[in-house]
Amino acid sequence: MALDEIRFTIQNAGWSTLNPSKAYQTRKAMKAYRAAHPVCEITGWRKGVQIHHIVPVWANPYISADPNNFIALSSKAHIHLIYGHAGNFGKRYVSNVKDIAKKMRDVLNESDIIYRNR
Repeated sequence: MALDEIRFTIQNAGWSTLNPSKAYQTRKAMKAYRAAHPVCEITGWRKGVQIHHIVPVWANPYISADPNNFIALSSKAHIHLIYGHAGNFGKRYVSNVKDIAKKMRDVLNESDIIYRNR
């Protein structure tokens, strides 16, 4: 990701509204959550896992460091974008993404998956 894209993402996510202490607490809490949840909570994938704020920082900066407001989502196959933001990072969020993640895991566990022989 280019530096301009990172700046745009941080500004639109609302991080610029956090004071340095709150931003530090938030990053620390996200790192701890990532250590405890190393896989995407929808797919079980380990690649591209990002910690998603269920209620974005721009919507409620007071809960930015609350682990109950986090979910681990993969950036692969646009899982984070689709399930966390309904297709729009800057304007939408899915408030029941944890419920959806549980349903998706249940579906995957019940699926009769056939693997291709190599």
